[in-house]
Amino acid sequence: MSYAHDRSDTMYRWIRQNIADKVSFDLKMNQIVLTLPKELHDIETKIFSKMINHFMKSFGLEAYAYSIHTRHSKNPLADRFVHGHVLTLNIKQENNSLSQNDYYFNLDLMRDYWKQTIEKFTGVMVEGDVNLKNEYASVINDSEKIRHWLAYLYRYPIQDLFDVQIRKGSINYLEKSQFEKIQELINEPKPRLVWCGLLTSTKRKLLLKLLDVSESFWLDLPDIIQEKRIRSKQCRDCGSPYVVYDRGKYAGDNEPLLL
Repeated sequence: MSYAHDRSDTMYRWIRQNIADKVSFDLKMNQIVLTLPKELHDIETKIFSKMINHFMKSFGLEAYAYSIHTRHSKNPLADRFVHGHVLTLNIKQENNSLSQNDYYFNLDLMRDYWKQTIEKFTGVMVEGDVNLKNEYASVINDSEKIRHWLAYLYRYPIQDLFDVQIRKGSINYLEKSQFEKIQELINEPKPRLVWCGLLTSTKRKLLLKLLDVSESFWLDLPDIIQEKRIRSKQCRDCGSPYVVYDRGKYAGDNEPLLL
């Protein structure tokens, strides 16, 4: 949990300082959750990755990241449950500059596009509406929500088990038959967060050009981490460095007198 929050804070600072503070509009982030019909919960992650990219491009989104999860967060020891979490930024390339893209989407249209994507890549005809969630927040004005979304994607799967068993006490995982599944969850690596479009390292020079800033004003992740290390040793109010004073060996001369 500490890793997830630290990593999300670093990534938030990267987005805030490199992009949000440099554009002329209020940068928004969308969180989109994409799910599948029950009969497709065991789909290969490579195919699902292609489906996400196809769906994003259908909406003309040029800056996004996604993470594919294979477990249900409310029941992490249940059967395989493939779904995707996507984070998007409302920026796009237009006339050799960075302009504002849509962030408030028509949910009915999104569900229709996702339904078409499922049928195109799997051949399974979906009856009724698909389950899709979308919400957005301002990177600058709603930083806590953005950090929360990022932390959720940087967490390890074992954190879900902690949440349902310890925090909420909603599911009993103390059955002997489940010990083996718990061990699998402990050893399972966390899902990767994949950055796409304008947020990839290969598009860095293009993004700098669109932002109209020089490379000297760009902060890479190691720069952000170093900033945090320096800041952790400074007073949050005045910025002065913390000083540790060695007062020498305790002589025991300030004990209270017993009368």
